[in-house]
Amino acid sequence: MTMAFLTQVSHNLRLIYAAALLRSTGVGVTGVVLGVYLSRAGLSATQIGVVITAGLAGAALGTLIVSLRADRLGRRRILASLSLLAALGDLGFALTDRFHAILVVALAGMINGMGADRGPAFALEQAIIPQTTSTCHRTAALTWHSLIMDIGHAGGALIAGLPLLLSRQFHIDVLLAYKLTFGLYGAINLVTGFLYLLL
Repeated sequence: MTMAFLTQVSHNLRLIYAAALLRSTGVGVTGVVLGVYLSRAGLSATQIGVVITAGLAGAALGTLIVSLRADRLGRRRILASLSLLAALGDLGFALTDRFHAILVVALAGMINGMGADRGPAFALEQAIIPQTTSTCHRTAALTWHSLIMDIGHAGGALIAGLPLLLSRQFHIDVLLAYKLTFGLYGAINLVTGFLYLLL
């Protein structure tokens, strides 16, 4: 059954899998480095908690909007817009270390500090996937989606050592290395948005 499914994966499903892998890798990185970065940026424990809460609240709000409006506004457009917002949030983290600015970009960019991608893009992908394959392969399609995302989370957690590696190899400030890491994740989200536009 699995081999038969893998030989019949549609173009759209491949794009969703690729986007999910990239996004979940970034979430895996963020889940590890977010608190450390905010601490190094000088935020207190309370402020760090507020920023993480704001990011998760943004994701919850995004999921609510997706559930109410995605079919009307267009799923591809919504997925690309979510990726753009996430990219802007990550780039915002890369460009500022001021608490109020970080709070705004965490909310608007739906910055995920929990290390598991269960936000609006995930919800919308789960709604789309059954339409990309035959009835007998739906379970396999959804299972592979979850597996690919778990691989991304694990890979992202491993990549979370990137800031320290950048700092040591290129002799740059550790805080700057964290900012570069967030900038990289922002670029990954832009690529994810482009993949959605190909659906």
